[in-house]
Amino acid sequence: MKDNQPNEQMKPSGHDALSDILAACCFLLFAILMFIGATQFTYKSNMGFITSAGFTPMLLSVLVSVLSVILIVETLKKNRSARLSISEWFQNARGDEAVRRSVALIIMTGFYIVLVGVVNFILITFVFLFVIYYYLQVGKIWRVLLYSAMNTVLIAYIVPTVYQMPLP
Repeated sequence: MKDNQPNEQMKPSGHDALSDILAACCFLLFAILMFIGATQFTYKSNMGFITSAGFTPMLLSVLVSVLSVILIVETLKKNRSARLSISEWFQNARGDEAVRRSVALIIMTGFYIVLVGVVNFILITFVFLFVIYYYLQVGKIWRVLLYSAMNTVLIAYIVPTVYQMPLP
C-alpha cells in the first residue's frame, strides 16, 4: 500500500458513517441547548467575563458545535453512501420496536424537563420515574412504586444533601 492512497480499512462503512452522523447531530443539538442555557448565567465577575459563571459552558458549547460540524462534514466526505444510509435508516426505523420505545422515552423525558419548573419537583420526579419504570416493565406494580419512591428519595433528598446543591 502506498502512503498517499487511503487505507480501505480506515474508511468507515455506511453503518459506521451513519452512526457518526447521528452522534454528531445529537452532540450538536446538545451544544445548542447548552449554549441557550449558558446565556441564562450571569456574566458579571470581579475578574471579568472569562471568570464569569456563563463563560465556560458557552465556550464548551461552541467547541462541541464546531467539532460536531467537522465530524459531519468529514464523514460525508469520506463516505458518500452515508447519505443513502440515512434515508434507509429512517425508513427501517419506523417499523423497529426498539426505536419506537426510544422515541417514547425521549418524549417522556422532554415532558419531564418541561414540567420540572411548573410542578413540584418531588411530585413530578416520582410521576416521571413511575411512568418510565411502568413503561419499561421493570416488575409488578408494587415494585414500580417502590423503585419510584426509592429513587425519588435519592434524587430529591440524598443527592442534594451530599453535594450541597439546591433542588430546581
